[in-house]
Amino acid sequence: MPHSDLEVKRAYMRAYRKDYDQRDYVKQGNQEKRRLYYLGNKEKEANRMKNCRAKTLAQRERVYLIKARVLANYSNPAGVAICNNCGEKDLEVLCLDHINGEGTQQRKAIGCNTYDWVIKNEFPGGYQVLCYNCNIKKRGLDSLRKQAKNSPRIVRG
Repeated sequence: MPHSDLEVKRAYMRAYRKDYDQRDYVKQGNQEKRRLYYLGNKEKEANRMKNCRAKTLAQRERVYLIKARVLANYSNPAGVAICNNCGEKDLEVLCLDHINGEGTQQRKAIGCNTYDWVIKNEFPGGYQVLCYNCNIKKRGLDSLRKQAKNSPRIVRG
């Protein structure tokens, strides 16, 4: 809100700040309580953060191993995670692709991690391993095919 007079602006800001500080959702007192708790329990808080980091690392490792297992199963040749289109072997850029392009419908239906679902359902068909570049390329080509299929054809005579 522009003010021409600096004193009017300051008075407005003081009134706004006073009103804001009295709102229920502003919990300035809790910050002080948290700070005092931390100062009194530094070792406990340090252990909590260390355990949190360890859990995060363990979770990342678990997800990485599951992804490697699933991609190795769907790759050609089986056993080595590799892009079925270009031969890329970097697991960080490989992903599971729905051959018929029904990924969105499946994610809505299962509502969980696709890799976990694939393992639970004993590696069903309809999937392939692609790197992200090939996956995006495939999606673009599928989109162009749908557009060409739905566009009216010009008959020349």
